[in-house]
Amino acid sequence: MSMVWSILMLAAMALAADEVPAVGRPSRHFYGAIGDQVWIAMHASPVTLRVEDSLVLTVTVTGATNPDRIERPDLRQLEEYASRFYIDDLPDEGPTSPGERRFRYRLRPKSVRARELPPLLFLYYQPKLKYFAATATQDEIALTVTPRNAVEPPTESAERPSFLYSIPSSDELIRRQPASPELILLSLAWIGPALAFAFWYRWWRWQNPAGVRLAQLRRMRVVRQALDELERLRANQSPELADRVVAITLGVLRERHGIASTAATPQEIVHALTRARIAPEVIAQADRFFHACDAARFGPAATDSIVLLAAANNLVLAVGFAE
Repeated sequence: MSMVWSILMLAAMALAADEVPAVGRPSRHFYGAIGDQVWIAMHASPVTLRVEDSLVLTVTVTGATNPDRIERPDLRQLEEYASRFYIDDLPDEGPTSPGERRFRYRLRPKSVRARELPPLLFLYYQPKLKYFAATATQDEIALTVTPRNAVEPPTESAERPSFLYSIPSSDELIRRQPASPELILLSLAWIGPALAFAFWYRWWRWQNPAGVRLAQLRRMRVVRQALDELERLRANQSPELADRVVAITLGVLRERHGIASTAATPQEIVHALTRARIAPEVIAQADRFFHACDAARFGPAATDSIVLLAAANNLVLAVGFAE
């Protein structure tokens, strides 16, 4: 009975010696290895490759008393690796000697700047001295990475077709080739819809004169309402006058030419008018007007409200009847 108790006590002491304390445990580069002297090494193959080609990196840990409990180092969490390589985990290799653990990775360089595999830091716990020691690979592994689109010179001269060496005569060059049926059908497929739309539009205008007149009246109504609102603002000298003038003018632009509601700055408005194919002189007039409005809204009071209202009146007339 006493012998069994002694064996149990020795086993408990051995397990206690292999326990890593939670206090003071490093948050990075510690993967659970325990031992008096632990080493780490790296091997990569091949070391000459192109961008996005694969190499196999093997990380070997030796000297640990608990090799089966060592966690795999996650290279994706290391900036020096994640920024240079695409990383995939591979199945582990079996140990070649006691106390050894091997981890395998597939790495693919992201660019030609991946010139080496940086050294890998590895922390382990020394149970006798009760502290965390550090080890690392000796040196970085140099790589030769070439661009993906590099063209290798041909090993044999390619055979060239004979027609490349024949020079056509002048008669052959100026002779007109008849249009093929495929080319005629392709041309009709491109031009036919445009001609059909133009014919339909002219027919619609001829059959619906009231619709054309209604569009003109609607255009005049929008312009008329904007001019009336500007006229009512002439007696208003409040600080919000410039904001109201901008809102009225933008309303005409959106109603007449489909300017997006998100266009608010002079640059955005000019870009939208350019896309709407408005005349350049009208675009220049709008650019000057909205810059003057911004100066009146956000700067010191330097623009007379009468001048601003007159400029708004002219711009409404210009954009209201512009095609």
